[in-house]
Formats: sequence, structure tokens, C-alpha cells
Amino acid sequence: MKENQGKIEDFLAELELKHLQGSQGSSQLNPGFSSRLDEFAKSIFEDATLTKNFTTELRYGMGSALGCKLVEMLWDDLSPSLGDSTPPEPAPEITICLAPAQLQMVRGNWKKTAVTFTRHSGVLLPGVIFEESEEPAVYFRALELGEFSSVLSPEDATEMVLELLKEHAWRFLTFDQVGDKLRRLWNEKPKLYQASKEERVPIRTYVFVLRHLLKAGVPIKDMDLIVESLFLNLGLDDLTVIAENVLDETEELICGKKEPEPKKRTSHELAIADEVTVELGHELAPLMNTGEPKNLVASINKSRRLTAREFGWVMPTVSIRVNYELAGQEYRVLVRGGQVFLGQIHPEEFFVTGSLKDLAKVKGRQFVDPVYGVPSKWVHKSLAEKCEKKGMIVIDPLTFISAVVTESALGQAYKLFTYDSFDELLDALAPSNSGVVRVYRDSSELRSMAKRVFYNLLRERVPIIDKNTILETIVQYEKQGLDSYKMTEKVRQEIAGTICKEFLVEDSKLEAICLSEELEQYLEDSLNTTHDRPFLTFGKSETEKLLELFEKAVRQARFEGNRALIVTTATLRPVLKFFLQRRLPRVSVFSTEEIPETAQVAPTRTLQYSPPKPA
Repeated sequence: MKENQGKIEDFLAELELKHLQGSQGSSQLNPGFSSRLDEFAKSIFEDATLTKNFTTELRYGMGSALGCKLVEMLWDDLSPSLGDSTPPEPAPEITICLAPAQLQMVRGNWKKTAVTFTRHSGVLLPGVIFEESEEPAVYFRALELGEFSSVLSPEDATEMVLELLKEHAWRFLTFDQVGDKLRRLWNEKPKLYQASKEERVPIRTYVFVLRHLLKAGVPIKDMDLIVESLFLNLGLDDLTVIAENVLDETEELICGKKEPEPKKRTSHELAIADEVTVELGHELAPLMNTGEPKNLVASINKSRRLTAREFGWVMPTVSIRVNYELAGQEYRVLVRGGQVFLGQIHPEEFFVTGSLKDLAKVKGRQFVDPVYGVPSKWVHKSLAEKCEKKGMIVIDPLTFISAVVTESALGQAYKLFTYDSFDELLDALAPSNSGVVRVYRDSSELRSMAKRVFYNLLRERVPIIDKNTILETIVQYEKQGLDSYKMTEKVRQEIAGTICKEFLVEDSKLEAICLSEELEQYLEDSLNTTHDRPFLTFGKSETEKLLELFEKAVRQARFEGNRALIVTTATLRPVLKFFLQRRLPRVSVFSTEEIPETAQVAPTRTLQYSPPKPA
């Protein structure tokens, strides 16, 4: 029977999903299979009610071990199948981006994952699409729910996706779902239905309370308990207070008694979970030797000072330690305990990059630069000087690891920039700009807006060196009621010189990939503006074609030794960056309004695209 086990489990998961989505019972089953289920149950139970409950449980595949065994016994003879009267698949609203090594297994197990989610939360998931990406993340419409490492195993990636969905279960609870739940409840509990008619509770009240419970981590499967508690609290005026009372009254009944909270850790204990950590395999331990003139500690500290001076962001102190679970020459970078980079290095080799022609003449191990994605090689240290004389870039192992650590931390800077970081920023500015600092000290709303703007800037690796201009711009536009995304665009325009500085060549030339007028018009016509933050909407194949177009242009630019920079209109800039973020996270996108008057755009190529003709 083992050869059918996968089919059996998939069948049960599919059957349960149909049941959870409101399918009509045993009519979905092969009639012969359904009949054999009844016969089997009657041979075990004399009581008709028990028989009915037993067969219903098995038909819906609710995970019973006995049910699974029964299906296995009858599988070869009856070949059960689901009918065609199942409800249509919901429209895809969730996008799950996964690394190639994770994608197949997570997608293959998706039905079981969806069942697990619904069993836990009591909420049905909307439609899901899967995309391949080196930046794994989960999106709900235009909102990123969370991201995780591409090096996670498929099993861990599945668990991470499930946890992110559970955390945001309240977002997936629709008015239609609540209506279906209530109709089932009224059928099961007529007295509650009568009470609902007397109370005349609007559907939005049920939705508000149920979402409130989900936000607190309480499943909404026990609708009778929740609705009874809601009815008892309807005399209160404040809906939030009603929801809190329902939560207090039902949480322990639904989730069980909570264990007492553990004693809070001291600041010293909290410090164990370092913001940024480098772990080295045992063969790389000598790099930590501070007795040597050149060591990893000194090299990373130098990078931290350089980053603070040129980028304006102070990287947290980096903890360095040996991890004997790593291979001897492996190292990895952790941010808040999560792995963001894993690599291997040979202390006797130097990193070399340059033109493809020069690289072809050098003996060494082929390698792709993890920072910029350009071809490179690891060569023996005896060849380093020779490569340098040819005009190639040569980096020693210590400097290379330091650069990887810095780039890894910069990539996560938006997460590491906390409210404490913002307060320290204000403290540093107080002596020179006390007026602006005072305004922020007096307004929590301004502080929250500024924190979000810094988050958005750091997310796109925009230098925040000109903090005075950033803070003053936020104050200037505060009364216009802009959201954080529009405010960020205003700030970017004000610090245009800072943004463009690192991309300028010959002091005034900005080499960039540009878009043809036809392509820009097509993208603007494809904007979805029904949400607070506009975003581009295309079909799956069209999305893939456009991403491949940009990927090819970026790859060519990098191979030619140019920075990956795209220039477009102010309207398209933020939405195009968001569109490319999953596939091309390191690509910068500027608007024409962010280019200083003293700079001139020099297109390295202009992207052309022929949109599909309407059917």
C-alpha cells in the first residue's frame, strides 16, 4: 500500500479543503466508495448516530488515522475521486516567493499546509501563486507579510510560510466567510439565531470582533462561544471594548490556560542575541587574532566607521565567534539570529574581479561576486600582485569578509533602525539643530512618520547622511496629510544630490538604464490605484516577460562594469522599484525629479517593449 500513500494523503487533504470551502458532503465522492464507507461503519457500530458521525468524519478526511487506513484498504478497488461540482479556486491574492531549492516541495505540499492553517485559525486562505526568487517572502496583494532566508531547508521554509500566514490570519477573513460561518451557526444553534434577530447585530460587528481575536492569536473555530460572548457585551458603546471583553472571556476556553510568562531577561541577557553576528568555521579562527596587525575585528570596525561616514547609518557592533557546526572554511552572517549570508573562503586565496577577458587569463576558481553578481575568481595569493598590475580589483580575505558583513548589514539596515536609533539620531543633531529636534520631541506622530521614512529610505539603501534635510522636509510637508510612501518620495527629491552622488561618473554624468516612452506609458496604464499604495498589475506570463526584460538589461550593465541603475518618471519610480524588488533587490530606481540640475543622464540602453494586443 505504500506506493499509494502519497495519493491517499493528497486525496484526504483535497477532500478536507472542499469541505472547508463549503462543498456538499458525500456527493463529491465516488458513489461506490461512499457506499463501502457506510457498510464498513455499520459493521463496527450498532448505533445509527455513531455510524453517521463516523462515515461523515471519514468522508471529509479530517485526519483520522482510522480513516486514512480505511481509504488505504479500499483505494485499489474503488479509486475514489472528487466530482466536478467543487467550488472554483479563489482568485490569487497571496504571492509566495521562494528560492529554487524550496519552491517544488513547498508548492507540492501546499494543500496540506492550507488545511493546517484553516484547522488552526478557522479562516480560509485566498488564492495563492508561487514565484521563484532569491529573496523569499510572502505577499498579500501589495503588502509584504514577511521575508526569510533563501538557505532555509524546504521543510523550514514551509514552516516559516505557515507561521507568517497564521500571524496575518485576520487579513484573510472576509465578510463572505463570516456570513457563511454565521449561517452554519444559525442552523446548528436556532436559539442563537433568534437572539441575533432580536439584537440586530450588523455583519461588520462580527467581522471586527473576529479579526480582533485573530490578531491576538485566538482561533475563531468555536463560533458559538464567541457569538454568545458578543451578545452579552452588546450593551457597551465602544466596539473595541466589546472586542476586548470577548477576547478576555473566550481566550482561555478556546486556547486553554496560558503558562505564566517567564521572568523578563535583563539587558545583559538580551544582549546575547546580537544585532549582527559573524560565525566562522574552525579553520578561519586565526582571522580573529587581534594580536596580528591585520585581523577581522579591526577590518570590520574600519568598515563600520566608513559606512557611518559615507552612508550616515551606524552599523551595530558586530559579534564574531567560532561555530564548530560549520565546515572548516565556511562563514556566515546573522542579523538578529537569522542567517542572511553563508559563504566559504580560503585564507590563502585573494578575490579578483575585472573584465571577462582579463579573468579568462587568470588561473583560479570561478566565482560570482555575492554583492554585485559579477563574474570573479579566487586566485592564490602569489598571483595577487600580477592581477593588480593588470588593473584588476584585488581584495584580501579579511577585507572581503568585512565587505560581505557590511553589505549584509546594509541590506537589513531598515530592520535594524529602531526607535532607539532614531532617538540617538536626534541626540546627535540637538547641538546643531535644536529647533527641529524640539519639534520631534514634542510630537509622537512626527516621530512615527520620520521613523517610517527612514525605514523606506534604508530599505532602498539610500544614504541618510543629510539627516537635517530629511527631518526638515518631513516637518515641511506634514500638514499636507501625506502617507509615509508619498512623504518618502518628497524627501528623496530634496536629497537628490546625496542619492545620485555614488552613481555619478566624470562628476556630472549619470549612466543609467532608461525606459522608452511607449514602455513608460504601458506601465502607467497598468497601475492599480485602488489601494493606498499603487502597484503594477499584469498576468503571470506578462509579469515574467517584463521581469526578464529588466533582468537582462541589469545583467548586461553589470557585465560591462556599470552600476545597475534605472531612471524613470516620478509616478513610476516607487511602483517599479516594488515590482522589481523580489527579483532584483539590489537594483536602484531613480525618478527624473531626483536628478540634480548639474547632472546629466547618459543612457547605457533604452528598454523597448511591445505590450500584448488586447484580445
